[in-house]
Amino acid sequence: MEELLMWSRRSIVKAGILCAGGALTLNSQKGLLAGMHTEAGGGASTDLTKLSIMEASDLLRRRQISPVELTSACLDRIERLNPVLNAFISVTADAAIDQARQAENDIQRKNWRGPLHGIPIGLKDLIDTAGIKTTCASAVFAERIPTQDAEVVLRLKRAGASPDGHGAVERSIVRAT
Repeated sequence: MEELLMWSRRSIVKAGILCAGGALTLNSQKGLLAGMHTEAGGGASTDLTKLSIMEASDLLRRRQISPVELTSACLDRIERLNPVLNAFISVTADAAIDQARQAENDIQRKNWRGPLHGIPIGLKDLIDTAGIKTTCASAVFAERIPTQDAEVVLRLKRAGASPDGHGAVERSIVRAT
């Protein structure tokens, strides 16, 4: 429970860029080369959700971790923290795991698409994603399910990223746009 209190709703959504709940951290080259994350105190951690995108991408490319492992770690973290933080309105775990398996197959066949290949990402609830409820934090759109992806989603998917859910949006963001 103490770990949950250290995370605000905003910080978990922000960290969702990496894995929808991971903490983005820049780490020393030494930790990256060892295939492990180096924590501030100098100790090593194998918590995949604490890798930066750069670190995770490099480990995926070198096949030291798999997209399925990374995505599963992120989904586990979302499952553990979201009941308290309410940072995600929808999590597409099955689709994320399917996309991670496809990325794993591609990477094993040396069909590397680039630095986002195999990286699980969370999208704001403002971004249309086909088949996933997109409410824009509005009761008017409470049941809205887009039939096609927004251009940014199409580009992320082409780059090999795997969207794994929609993060909550502050209502003030919607009013201001």
